[in-house]
Amino acid sequence: MKKKGVLDSAKQYAEEAYKLAKQTNIINLQLSAIDQLNTVEPENQSIFAKEYVKLTDSLFQGERQVSEKIRTH
Repeated sequence: MKKKGVLDSAKQYAEEAYKLAKQTNIINLQLSAIDQLNTVEPENQSIFAKEYVKLTDSLFQGERQVSEKIRTH
């Protein structure tokens, strides 16, 4: 019984972490929160995987843009 309560708390904190990370729009924090959610909600792995890929693509695109700006100046 106690294990379920701990898992429920972990899910709640992971969901709150993800919500706050999205509000701050900090991709690295969102990725970390998705990792946490993936651990406590393995039944939703496909959803989290899609979001993770979307965010990493966005992160890499931003890094490429910065790199291109540096090379052109």
